[in-house]
Amino acid sequence: MSWRKIVGMILFSPIMVGLLAVLVLGIIWKLPMFFCERCRAVRYLPYVGLAYYGLVVPTLLVAFGLRWWEVLMFTVILALISDWLLPDPFTYFFNPRKRRAVKLAIEYVDAGEELWPNYSRVHVVGLEADRTIISVELKSSTKPPARLFVAVADKTPALEVLDFEYVSTRHGVRGWY
Repeated sequence: MSWRKIVGMILFSPIMVGLLAVLVLGIIWKLPMFFCERCRAVRYLPYVGLAYYGLVVPTLLVAFGLRWWEVLMFTVILALISDWLLPDPFTYFFNPRKRRAVKLAIEYVDAGEELWPNYSRVHVVGLEADRTIISVELKSSTKPPARLFVAVADKTPALEVLDFEYVSTRHGVRGWY
């Protein structure tokens, strides 16, 4: 057996083809989030996600030869489980207070120079009488990952950075999640 046949058998084995399909689906699933994180454009994420999951994904699926109901089902499922509506689709549509707080916290961190937020790891930690507490995971190319807790006021666009001790005692946050 030649080396070419051995390499071909390994690359085109069912396991490798399956892993390649999973890799391609992962890239298709996370593309809007990746694009907006790199451009630091959280305000455009819902529009990019709508255009992507409403136009690009169905076009690709039709190009693969799927039937219309398969295209519709796959597009709806992919759009609902993706991270293009922050912090999650249910909260995005039914809780404008949390949606606004998450957007302002991400924009606050995006305004910095070195650290940038991981959009898919932004969570609402708790609600207080006049503010919402948001946990933002920070990424950096030179520092280890960290978490920032931001309190966003409800009536005004005022932000306050909180320490871990306050958030852990008040809202029961322990370590990473």
